[in-house]
Order: sequence, then structure tokens, then C-alpha cells
Amino acid sequence: MLSLREVRRLRSATGAEVVHDHAAQTRQRLFNPRGIPVVIAARNEAEDLPATLLTLSRSQQAVQVWVAVNGTTDQTAARATAMGARVLECPIPSKTAAVQMAVAAIHRRAAGGPILFTDADTLVGPGWAGTLAGVCRAEHAPVIALGNALFTHGDSAVADMVRNARKVALSHRAERRGRPAIAQGANMAIDFAGSARALDCYMSIDPTRFIGEEQEIVARVLAVGGVCRNAISREATVITRGDRFRFLDLWRLRKDDDFSLRRARYQEYGEISPYAGDATDPIAVPVAAGTPYRSVAQSRLA
Repeated sequence: MLSLREVRRLRSATGAEVVHDHAAQTRQRLFNPRGIPVVIAARNEAEDLPATLLTLSRSQQAVQVWVAVNGTTDQTAARATAMGARVLECPIPSKTAAVQMAVAAIHRRAAGGPILFTDADTLVGPGWAGTLAGVCRAEHAPVIALGNALFTHGDSAVADMVRNARKVALSHRAERRGRPAIAQGANMAIDFAGSARALDCYMSIDPTRFIGEEQEIVARVLAVGGVCRNAISREATVITRGDRFRFLDLWRLRKDDDFSLRRARYQEYGEISPYAGDATDPIAVPVAAGTPYRSVAQSRLA
């Protein structure tokens, strides 16, 4: 995981500055055909995405980074291309549609193995890709791996602090009960293990799904016989801005059972269909026995 000093340094630079200063180097490292695939959905992330790509270019394991832009109107695609990522233009302005498009493209050119997912405002450490892929690698059944994300430099430092504290508490609870960690798009991976059924199940998710889509992905992988593994070591932890919530927003979201507040916040995406959960909700399914797990309490900003 990156140190707080490095996070501050990266967050202080503009997207244009990162591209100007580092693109010549990152172009050689962001798309290795034999690297670990990393998928990023990006919509108007021209300021944050270059720093994300810079941290991925420093991975200890080779990576191939796919950026799927979904309805972007700024320089996101151009800056991602300049830095060396493979850019896909998704015709549907939806995050889920964008990542599905990237997954399909990866499967057309690769034999299999883990696919990693992160967000366009997320910073990863040099060991992240190798660590998460190692936890996710399948043997006989599809595997989904869930990593942790800590919040910094969002719209509210207080909200970031509260959300981080909540994640510590929930991670401790998951550890005690042997349950999956919180699913989040900033830090997860899937190995379909050559299962056409698992891939079809993933690709059949409503492309307009937004809000809780990660929980549905976990539920679907488990429903077709897959397993869930936690990857909450320090090496697998990422730093993200996350959803831009203030403290008052967090209080209101406690009673947002009909998703009306979150729908209003994400109205720029147009049609949104939240995931409300069902009988296969992953919170009721145990974590696969013997898989790596460390408490988020052991993962802190250096």
C-alpha cells in the first residue's frame, strides 16, 4: 500500500502534469500482453485517472490495463491513451456496461486467469496486482477476491474518517464470522476458471446496474458454484476517493432504503437500476476455508 506522503504527492498533481511528467515511462509498462488484466471504468476522470495509471505502471507484476470510458466528455480517453493503457469506448453511459465490455475483450484474447478491477480515482501499491491475483487464482471453480479500500481526499475529511472506521468494524466482524469482506469496485478480482456458465452469468447482469453492483457480482459467482476469498492484507489495500459523500450524506444514507438519495446523486448516468439483494446475497455465504485473510486493522496508512 502507498504511504500517506506518496498519496498526498499524487493527489496534489493535476492530471495534465502527471501525463506530461510520466507518460514516456508509463507507455512502456501499462499494457504487457502477458500481464495481469486490470479493468477500469472511467467517466470524466481526466484529473484522477493519470495518477491511478501511474501507480499501476509501477506494479511489481506486469499488467495490462484496460480503460473503458463510458459517456466521458473530458480528456479521460486521450490521457489514458497517452499513458499507454488500452482504451475502449463504451456506447452505453454505464459503469457496468463498460466493465462488461472490457471483460469480453479480455476473454477474446486471453486463455483465462484473474481479472482485476479498480476505479479511476484509486491509487494502488506496487504489490497490489500480484497479491490480489494470487489470492484470486482459481483451481477448479470460479473465484472472486475482495480487497480493502481506504478513503482519503474525498469531499469531506470527516466523512472519509467515519467511512474508514466503519470499514474497520465491518472487517473485524467479517473476520470473526468467516464472511466475505465488503465488495467494492475499487478493489476486487474474478477468475472465471474457464466456466462459460460463470462468464455468462456475469455478462447477463443488467448493464444499467449501478449502486450495489459489486454485491450482485459476488452473489452471481457464488450462485454458480464459485468461492469468495478475502484479500485484506496491507499489500492488497488500495487508496481511493470513493463516492463523494459528506458527513451529512452518510447520515441520510442510513435511511435510503429506496435508493432515492443515491439515484439523485448519480443522475448524470441516466437510467440506474440498483441491486437490492436476493436469496443468494453473499453476506449469507461463508468465505472459502483456508483462504488468506488479515484484519483491516493491520492495514493502515504508513
